[in-house]
Amino acid sequence: VEYMLVAFDHKNKRARLSLTGEGVLQTLQEKGERTNPNHPTLWRPEYGSYMIEGTPGQPYGGTMSEFNTVQDNMRKRRQEAASVLKKDVAICTVTSFPRLGCPGFTIPAYHPTPIETGASKSLFFPDEAINNHPRFR
Repeated sequence: VEYMLVAFDHKNKRARLSLTGEGVLQTLQEKGERTNPNHPTLWRPEYGSYMIEGTPGQPYGGTMSEFNTVQDNMRKRRQEAASVLKKDVAICTVTSFPRLGCPGFTIPAYHPTPIETGASKSLFFPDEAINNHPRFR
C-alpha cells in the first residue's frame, strides 16, 4: 500500500504534502526489518518524497484462510506508520492528492523548474517532491 504523508495546518485550514518520506521510511525500517528480519512489514521508498510503501513481510499463502489475514495486516501497517509521524501529520491512501501540482502543495514549499536542468522539467511538480532515490530521478 502506498501512503502519502499529509501535514495539516489547522489554524490556516490547509493540507499539504509533507516532504519527510525519507526520514519516516528510515525510522520505520530501523524499528522493523533492520531490527527483526522476520518483521511482518517491509517499508520501501516510493516516487514522491511525500510517500512511503508498506508491504507484507512475507507472502500470503494460497489457502482461503489467508484471505482473513489481509485486512488485519493492512490495519497493522497503517498503525505502524502512523505511530512514527509528527503531530498534525497523517497518512493518506487516496489515488492522488487533490491539490497535487497547485502552488504551495508541499511543505516545505518549492517551485517547479520546467526549463532548468531538473529531473521532471514539470510546469507544476517541483523536483524536491521526487524521492532522492536514483530509481526515481
